[in-house]
Amino acid sequence: MKAKKTSRRIPAVSRTAPVTDHLSAPQLQTFLSGCRMLSEPSVFPSILIGVTFLFFLPVLNNGFVDSDRRLLVENLGYRGLGWAQLQWMFTGFHFGQFHPVAWLSLGINHVF
Repeated sequence: MKAKKTSRRIPAVSRTAPVTDHLSAPQLQTFLSGCRMLSEPSVFPSILIGVTFLFFLPVLNNGFVDSDRRLLVENLGYRGLGWAQLQWMFTGFHFGQFHPVAWLSLGINHVF
């Protein structure tokens, strides 16, 4: 005797049907209220920005630190975008570091 094969069909779920088609009325109300809460402006980002600002506010009292005076105040090499300054920016290793893009940015700032 052969066993009879029974095939189970899994109902197809429409990928184009909106989520709300499969929800009951109370579930739909909960879903829609959650969507409204997401679209309204929230207080949390404002609080986070405010706390971060207050946390970093003491930094404004700092002056130059460590080697900033030698690198920025006493250094004339980066002030401008002439040939001599560009050559200095792209060939120098200052304090053992090579960072021509930073010097170029400071030169552009100085010009403006």
